[in-house]
Amino acid sequence: ERIRFVSVGFFNMGLRYVLFVLLGLLWAIHYQIILMFSWLLSSVIAFFAYKTLVFRTEGNHLKEYLKCIATWSVSFISFFTILPSG
Repeated sequence: ERIRFVSVGFFNMGLRYVLFVLLGLLWAIHYQIILMFSWLLSSVIAFFAYKTLVFRTEGNHLKEYLKCIATWSVSFISFFTILPSG
């Protein structure tokens, strides 16, 4: 389980970076908006990867996803506020 957890984490980190770069190349909008979109997309993918590949849980997907988003929002808000807005 630990190896799967770390593997999914590294995959998600890479995916989030690739999404950020690709969206930045495709859209001529502020990078913090691109950060938000890449974070939202990768969080959905990460949730299902953790749910199916790592923890293999069954249950209410929406309820579990909202818990994950609440936890992951702390890191997103940190990144969003630390990066300069200029």
